[in-house]
Amino acid sequence: MQFLSVFLTIFVSEVLTLDINEVPPYVKQCYEGDPKVVECFKDALLHLRPYLRNGIQEIELPSVEPFKMEELSLSLTGGPNGYKVSLKDIDIFGASNFTVQKIKLIENGQPFEGKITIPLLRINSRYTSSGVLIILPASGNGTFNGQFDDLSAYVKGKVSVHKKDNAEYLHVDSLNVDVSVRNARMAVKNIYKNNKILTAYFVKQCNKLDDDVNQCLRQSANFLVANMRNGIPEIGVEEPEPIIIDEIQLALGSGPDGYRAVFKNIKAYGVSNVTVTNVRSDIDTNQFQITMYIPKISARAQYESTGVLILVQASGGGDYWGEYDGVKVKVYIRASPVTYDGRQFLKLQQLKMDFSVKEISMGVTNVANGNTVLQAALNLFINSNGQELLKEMKPTLKKKLLILMKNFVDNLFQKIPYDSWIV
Repeated sequence: MQFLSVFLTIFVSEVLTLDINEVPPYVKQCYEGDPKVVECFKDALLHLRPYLRNGIQEIELPSVEPFKMEELSLSLTGGPNGYKVSLKDIDIFGASNFTVQKIKLIENGQPFEGKITIPLLRINSRYTSSGVLIILPASGNGTFNGQFDDLSAYVKGKVSVHKKDNAEYLHVDSLNVDVSVRNARMAVKNIYKNNKILTAYFVKQCNKLDDDVNQCLRQSANFLVANMRNGIPEIGVEEPEPIIIDEIQLALGSGPDGYRAVFKNIKAYGVSNVTVTNVRSDIDTNQFQITMYIPKISARAQYESTGVLILVQASGGGDYWGEYDGVKVKVYIRASPVTYDGRQFLKLQQLKMDFSVKEISMGVTNVANGNTVLQAALNLFINSNGQELLKEMKPTLKKKLLILMKNFVDNLFQKIPYDSWIV
């Protein structure tokens, strides 16, 4: 990786100057006779990280967040129709979050070696492409996004000593970097002529004249869900879980002592395990009714409450947990066609949703002031009245979920042409 070569070159050129009276603040100096000199070098590299993030003006080193590259060219296949890609205006994020795993210093003329790891790199750039890819013409241009998890960079190089202005410096004679990546996800947007096969890989196309079009739409929806579990950067889905809801309120009873609870920062896990079990459609009017099943949703939140509950003063706060098994969801969508840049898209007109839960387990922990009597009373009431409590929370919960769902469907319809779904 070029940025590793650059920062290592800068480091070894600056850190080992013998003029110790002019050591800059971004350099942590190490001593050759120190038995822990290797650990010192590791610390020195880590010491350099915040300076790399901000840039070092005195040596004309710009910030590495993002690290910028002008161009990178790739040839994936040979021949006159070989597929070639050129990335330009490349921004790389995450380079400064490196960790030094090991270092082997120069010994008996042998090259120095090191291993550096980076948990995550994100790359954004423009691209142009030409040629044929998987038997499809793929010439075009647009934007490229990449995410690379758990990088390991193995560095090996040789240095020599040079004198300059009565001081000795190390000069990097050679530097080789070998990189491995545990997981890589890459995507391109704005394919030339909106090539639907390449841009909508996460959608299964259906024919509206097919007698089994509803079955096809069900399979297409499940195909989309399966891709969402791994993230779909093209539609802004990076991490499908958890689903986050800012706040839900619950009111039981009336009067000055009525019980009131506010649940905040609600995180729901398991929603991405949804299965679309049925689709009913009216293609001509763009109406769809979708039935879904989620085997289990786990929720966590913080809560605050006031008032009296089962004759107990229940004011306080703590942590809430909920396990919802056998969740069934029905969604109704009505859309209308719109034309943009010569292609037809759908625009959401109406969205309805309802849900039911077969079994509910809920409870609270870490009740304020360690009130074990209140915690036991609350858990007894909650688990004895789970369905009733869900019924009270449902109107507010549906409003919140509809907002999240509407944002998702709007985004989906805006970015995927109609003929990627249905022809």
